[in-house]
Amino acid sequence: MKHHSFLEQYGRLAQIFQKKDLDNTVVNFLDTHARETLFVACSGGPDSLCLLYLIRLHWPQNACIILHYNHKVRQASDREANHVRLLAQQLDLPIEIGERDLSQPARDEQQLRNLRYDYFSHVLNRYRGRCLILGQHQDDLFETFLMRLARGSSPEGLVAPKPIQYFSNHQIRLRPLLTLSKSQITEACNVLNMPYMTDETNANTIHLRNRVRHHLFPCMDRIFGANRWRPGFQKTCKLILEQQQDLNTICDFYRFKEKLTQTSIASEWITSMPLYLQRKFITEWLMSFGIKTITFSMVEKTLRALKHGIDHYYLPLNSQYRICIKDGKIQCQSYLSLHNNKLHVYFPIASCIYFPHKACLSGSFKNLSAADKEKIFSGYYADTDCIFLDAAKLTQKLYVRSWQPGDRYRPIYFDCEKKVKNLFVERKINHSTRHQLPVICDDNNQIIWIPGLPPAHHFRVEPHTKLSVFLTYKIW
Repeated sequence: MKHHSFLEQYGRLAQIFQKKDLDNTVVNFLDTHARETLFVACSGGPDSLCLLYLIRLHWPQNACIILHYNHKVRQASDREANHVRLLAQQLDLPIEIGERDLSQPARDEQQLRNLRYDYFSHVLNRYRGRCLILGQHQDDLFETFLMRLARGSSPEGLVAPKPIQYFSNHQIRLRPLLTLSKSQITEACNVLNMPYMTDETNANTIHLRNRVRHHLFPCMDRIFGANRWRPGFQKTCKLILEQQQDLNTICDFYRFKEKLTQTSIASEWITSMPLYLQRKFITEWLMSFGIKTITFSMVEKTLRALKHGIDHYYLPLNSQYRICIKDGKIQCQSYLSLHNNKLHVYFPIASCIYFPHKACLSGSFKNLSAADKEKIFSGYYADTDCIFLDAAKLTQKLYVRSWQPGDRYRPIYFDCEKKVKNLFVERKINHSTRHQLPVICDDNNQIIWIPGLPPAHHFRVEPHTKLSVFLTYKIW
């Protein structure tokens, strides 16, 4: 059995790094989850190679699948992929290898990391697996600690990566090597003559992380002594994680998990908490919408507006989302960009859609009185920003899309259809504004209204109309 002899060759690794030397929370998890399939990320370097062997030696009862991602950014990338493929054959383990599509951007490490993790997540979903095992080590932990400390971070943010990380898609990332230094891992691989690949970019000090690793760490070794500052940092990280667990208990008291699923939160509920928990909730709440970049400034501006009771407060977060504080509630509202010509979005009548150019389309039902109808028929309401439609005539769902050349419809009280472009010219609506205006249509793509233009004749309010749909388009 080839894989048994191969493991026996490096069996001493389990003696060099026993279970007690690894992160105890990860060890406890793996010891109690013998039926889990473990997906081990392996780049072919000493860290991931050591990780793979330790997983097979300490937890042989678990099924194991090797994952590798070829970033296609270095000449050695293909050699590394082949090296890991050969390793899988020697261990008689299944392997999944992904490759970056060369059309995908690779401008920085963060983009490459996102591509890699997206691929790993995709593979786990395909296998219906949960546990991704990663080879990050103590140096990675301390480098992140120092970099975030220098730029400012919450205590929770200082400790990253975490030993066990749970995600909303039910996947779990486990990092058993966070108690081992890079030098310990490399030395063990060299002693056992384990064939690993070396990434030459790790020596390039153009990256801040590499400067911390190659310049700052040696200075700290000389000033504090390597055997002093590392245990101290490890202890600090451990204490912060323990405090974080206590804070999670407090979060349960405030029903964090229940509130994180809500799109609208009472401002008073947030401000009733201690300031640190306010920051934590706002951050986690925004993350639940899939917003990846949440800055300290965003959170502080939001909390300042809540504290001072500012109403009708809007804070853009990115091109898709904004914070809205209004009527004693805070909302995370999604934008709808009309620059996509293929856009066709469902618009429930009793809802709002927000646009990046600081506009809002909203709808509601309204019972019409005789006085309301008199105002409508007299032209009291301007069709540039609001219209009334006969609800009985809106028998299909409403959709929002962008204006397209060739669009035409019959405006109210017109005898025939007219081109939307000609109506824009008549109303003196310039070219840039045209592409920002939403086109409201039905299932059959029949135009109902475009803000700034008259509504469609077919959907007009008539004397016998009782229930109307009231649409408004406002720029704030």
